[in-house]
Amino acid sequence: MDMEWRAGFGTVSSQHVALIQLAIQERVFLLDLCAHAISHHSTTVNFIRALLSDKNVLKL
Repeated sequence: MDMEWRAGFGTVSSQHVALIQLAIQERVFLLDLCAHAISHHSTTVNFIRALLSDKNVLKL
């Protein structure tokens, strides 16, 4: 798992994650969190929260 943020270019405010790269076995998934359909879909948001809070998931 890897995450990317939008470039802030001097902003002081906290930035939201823009993209999550998720590798599972032989597949890679890119979750574009800037896309309205993903960021406002409650099942997807709950999945991401559960994934990030799981201590057994390696996060780079």
